[in-house]
Amino acid sequence: MFKIKEVPTCSWSFDYENKIYNEKELSQLRDEEINSLVRNRCHFLKEILEVLNEEAILLVDKMIINDSGNEFTQVFNDSSLDFITEEINKNAIDFMKNKSCFYCELEGSTLIETEKEKNIYNGVISINYSLLRNGIELHTYSDLWSPMSLDDNYQIDLALLNNPRLERSLKKIKAIGKYSFISPDEGEYGDEELAQLGFRIITNQGDITKFIDFPKGREEEVKPFISQYAPDYPLKDNI
Repeated sequence: MFKIKEVPTCSWSFDYENKIYNEKELSQLRDEEINSLVRNRCHFLKEILEVLNEEAILLVDKMIINDSGNEFTQVFNDSSLDFITEEINKNAIDFMKNKSCFYCELEGSTLIETEKEKNIYNGVISINYSLLRNGIELHTYSDLWSPMSLDDNYQIDLALLNNPRLERSLKKIKAIGKYSFISPDEGEYGDEELAQLGFRIITNQGDITKFIDFPKGREEEVKPFISQYAPDYPLKDNI
């Protein structure tokens, strides 16, 4: 069975193409300007959540706000995105009117499918949202999306069943916002360990052309997960 790790195994960052504010500029906004700014910017976040909800990649049920080292958690009893985004709007407006920057982390559950069943798991995916830059970072805490785990165990069927939903989500999000970066990036772990860019590069010793490490007869199934490094990877259209 797949593992949920304490730190992200992969992260993607996206920004909406709007002005990036600094704290001084925000402190000079009037209340009505803050209201308008928050509602316009949180619309981008709602679009992201709709994509992830549609693919059951992240079903949000909790918001965590960090304010100068103090952490506040709000559990959402209503799972509707209208309710959740309205609560985020209210908190963001309160923070901004108090001249504080608004950042939050959104957590929830993810649908994971195996050959035998479908189950909901918490802690697989989370989102960090920044109102200042109007951007998100999408984190996954599992390598289940790859046909070979980070522990070098085969999980081809698990990846084939679940990776397409993650890939579709990333493509849709890229169409909404501007793709910024992925982590870990190329070479981050040195030559011996390849970065799992979108859980598509799963090879031995950096050789991306051979499939000798995979079970016989499954080479074609694994092929879609193999790709060259590219700046906007894994969001290229030629999947």
